Amino acid sequence: MMSTEMAENITEMAEMNTENVDMTTEMAENVPEVAENNQVAETNEDKLARLATEINTIKIQTQAVIQNATLEIGRRLIQAKAAVPHGCWGQWLKEKVDYSERTAQMLISTFERFGSGQQKLFGQAADPELVAQLSRSQMFALMSIKNEDECIAFMEEHKEDLPGMSKRELEQAIKERDQAKTDIEAWRSRCNDLTDTAEKAAQRAEKLKAELAKLKADTAAGGEEVEKLKAENENLQKSLDLEKQNASNSYDDAVEAQRRLAEERAKYEEQIKALKEAKDNAENEEMKRLQTETAVRAGRIKDLEREVEELRKMPYAKPAPEKSQEEKDFARHFENCKAEFTQLINTMTAINKNQDKYREATRKLLGIMSQLIG
Repeated sequence: MMSTEMAENITEMAEMNTENVDMTTEMAENVPEVAENNQVAETNEDKLARLATEINTIKIQTQAVIQNATLEIGRRLIQAKAAVPHGCWGQWLKEKVDYSERTAQMLISTFERFGSGQQKLFGQAADPELVAQLSRSQMFALMSIKNEDECIAFMEEHKEDLPGMSKRELEQAIKERDQAKTDIEAWRSRCNDLTDTAEKAAQRAEKLKAELAKLKADTAAGGEEVEKLKAENENLQKSLDLEKQNASNSYDDAVEAQRRLAEERAKYEEQIKALKEAKDNAENEEMKRLQTETAVRAGRIKDLEREVEELRKMPYAKPAPEKSQEEKDFARHFENCKAEFTQLINTMTAINKNQDKYREATRKLLGIMSQLIG
């Protein structure tokens, strides 16, 4: 059963509404009498205007009564919920006031947001004058905005249009507001993702920069080692040239030089062929190596051609004492060793990875050879 106080308040509100309607009706009935006393007949246009005013007045009064009743019911539901024993709230609502828990909660929340009249410590409070102009359907529609501060901000944004909005128009405006909020949040999330990506890219760039600096330092150190090996090779070349100057210009030397020239030419032609096959890939490391070796071999062929020409011009009538087979073998092996060592240095220079390992192996080989020579 309803409490006596609640029943009295509802009865009082109903009587007030009835009195307002009766007063409006009485005023309307008195208009013809006044007109008759003043001997002024009411025109049809004046009558329609008067009726429209009365209807709108009754509508406003009814809206105010319904709004006030909605808020007062919410207030009393809060009081009832505090008094009902734990676990009996849903049963009490169904038996005593024929409300579902969902409906009761909507009325309670509506009162807490629009009818409590409490001052807020934080955030903006709703404009009382604007709230007074809202219908029950408008208040319920605004309750779909869960955050109270956002709801009040929305009301302030639409302050001029809100009282005249229909329920459908208000729901559409709220829907557009929610969609805009979703779009903004998605945009912010995208911006955060892009910021994270940019930061990671910057970190990656710094890491690559450090690796590049280290690679340059290692390359510079490796270049010093290569220059050192080249210097050793040049010294060895000078020694070989000196031995060559001291060697006999015999007929056998000319024959041997022609043989080596033929071999060098054959190898040169093979490398030219390989170079043509590899030229489709300009970045191919094998092509770079073949280019280097081909240039070296071309220079060596020219040297050998000059040597053969000089040997041909020399008289063979008085050949030097014939060399032994061992001396001939030594000369052949010596030239082969020289050519192979030059290729070894060029190949090692073209290697990009683990170059230090190959340089160390070359040093050990030279050391062992030096020890064997004594």
